[in-house]
Amino acid sequence: MGKFIRTEEVPNCPLCNQPGSPLYEQVSDRLYDVPGSWSFSYCGHCHLAWLNPRPVLEDIPKCYPDAYFTHEPVESVDFLSLNPTSRISTFKRRLRIAVLREQFGYRHLEPQLRLFCMLGKVAMLVPSLRQRLTMGLGAMLRPWKEHGRLLDIGCGNGSYLAMMKRLGWEVVGTEIDPKAADIATSSLGIFVHVGDLKDAPFEHASFDVITMSHVIEHVADPIEFLNTAARFLKPGGEMIVVTPNLSSLGSRIFGADWYYLDPPRHLYLFTPASVRLLFTKLRLFGHLDVHTISRKGQKIFRKWALVRKTGYFKSEHEPILTHSLQWRLGAWLFGLIEGAGTWIAEWGEEIECVAVKA
Repeated sequence: MGKFIRTEEVPNCPLCNQPGSPLYEQVSDRLYDVPGSWSFSYCGHCHLAWLNPRPVLEDIPKCYPDAYFTHEPVESVDFLSLNPTSRISTFKRRLRIAVLREQFGYRHLEPQLRLFCMLGKVAMLVPSLRQRLTMGLGAMLRPWKEHGRLLDIGCGNGSYLAMMKRLGWEVVGTEIDPKAADIATSSLGIFVHVGDLKDAPFEHASFDVITMSHVIEHVADPIEFLNTAARFLKPGGEMIVVTPNLSSLGSRIFGADWYYLDPPRHLYLFTPASVRLLFTKLRLFGHLDVHTISRKGQKIFRKWALVRKTGYFKSEHEPILTHSLQWRLGAWLFGLIEGAGTWIAEWGEEIECVAVKA
């Protein structure tokens, strides 16, 4: 077990305290080469998986190298700009603004021709176009709320907060990684609390929306973590949680080669059933919508192909697959099948949860 990382046994399910059974054993970190071989346990009652043994709390930072993706600088691209150097065309910009105005309530954005409003409604029926027009945010793109306050927990380099700030929200974040937080504060001018969520200097019941994307799978105690986060949420406010889906098509097919397994950083792997159980145990939320999305399907296939060909998930190896029609076609077909299955079988690679505080 990890030569430089101390570990502790977690024999019982954190949700129901029942003994777990082996799911995957002796899996290495094929993304950042953190030393050690790692195993996951699974609870057949709660449908939750967890790293067992896992790093002790003090050694968890050792699992995140300097090259971790949240340390990348945020590109200064304004997704609403008419600047000719912008990456999006004028047509796409106008279509996006029409969608944001008409379907998400951002009426303060400049009006668009009726044609764009009609085209936007049609485009939103096509999953691939909907993803592009909404910047790939999914449930993280909330309808407009005047004077709305948004807290992003585990905000990384602040790229999501920058988009929501541009749309008119008052935004702040929390982040335990000082290097990532510094990017958000220095380049984007966004306040980020660095450190434990319990110590965040925010008033209780002061936010309309709290988001956390790919966060709860990293924390040692998800129930305590969500309880702490909920204190900052107003009654009637929304908590948005996005996390990998252990029951996804990619997880079912690729097994120990599933990209989102990600040991030793992912301490937990949830299913829609275990997310519902998690929020039920909190007893703080009156309405709960849990579903899966397949926006990462093609990426998951490419990562599987990459690890099978090179032994690693590392992005610098991806050009190997760029000119392969076989792999491109496979990724497209996998994404198509997963997208269709998501509607009836919760096959999507990610779980989205929208919980409304009672």
